[in-house]
Order: sequence, then structure tokens, then C-alpha cells
Amino acid sequence: MEALANLGIDVRLLIAQIVNFGILLFLLHRFLYKPLLGMLEKRSALIEKSIEEAKTIQDKLASVEQMRAEELEKAKEQASAIVEQATKHAEEKSAALMEKAKSEVHGVVEGAREKIRMEKEHMLASAEREFGALVLAASERILKDVSDEQLTGRLRTKALDLVSKAT
Repeated sequence: MEALANLGIDVRLLIAQIVNFGILLFLLHRFLYKPLLGMLEKRSALIEKSIEEAKTIQDKLASVEQMRAEELEKAKEQASAIVEQATKHAEEKSAALMEKAKSEVHGVVEGAREKIRMEKEHMLASAEREFGALVLAASERILKDVSDEQLTGRLRTKALDLVSKAT
């Protein structure tokens, strides 16, 4: 101890400072370090919990994004199917309308042909009657000079028979 005194160190003062340092260390440890470490541990746990929640939220977000993409793809497929079905339906309707129009045109053409045929027959019959009347008139003029009434009657009957057979 004298060696310490020769160095200018007071042992009592050194012991008092060591005791003071120990008390200070004890007080700091008890009132400052423990609460500070506890607060840091709570904060560390809170940060870890927040990180885990963020990962969970990120996973859920990725899952929701994947589901949204799948639903969007499904909706696109359904829309494509609907458009395809509508196109097919329109083509079928168009074909049916074209077929109906063709049959109507065919019916109109057939009706016109029938009408023309009947008009032709009517005109031919009318022409035959007129021709027969002209033949009869010509025969009467030619035979006017002939005095045989019996011959005139027979010719007239023959001409009328020809005219009636023609119609």
C-alpha cells in the first residue's frame, strides 16, 4: 500500500471510488439498463411481429393477385365463348333468313310462271275464238253467193265445233 502512496494514490480514496463506482453501476443497472433493455426487447418483438404481419399481408396480397388474375382469365374465356356463340347464332340466323328469302323468291317466280302460263292459255283460247270467228265470217262471205243453205249450215256447225273444241 505504501507503493500506492508513493505513486500519489490514496487507498481510502481509491476504495471509496470503487464503492461509489459499484453503487453507481448497481443503480444504473437496476434503474436504467433493465428498463432500457426491456423496452428494447419489447420494441424488437414488436418489430418482428410487424415484419411477420407484413409477410403475411404480402402473401395474402400475392394470393389475392393470383386469384384476380385467374378470375380475369376466366372472365376473358367466358367473354370469348359468349362472343363465339353470338357469332354462331348470328350466322345461323343469317343462313335461315337467306334460305327463307330464297324460298319466297322461288314461290314468287313459280307464281309468276303459273300466271304467265294461264295468261298464255287464255290468249291462245281467245285467239282461236277470234280466228274461228274470222274463218266463219270469211266462210259466210265466200258462201254467201252459194244458195245451198244446207251446205252453209253444215259449214257453220263445223266452224262452231272447231271453235268450241279449241277452247
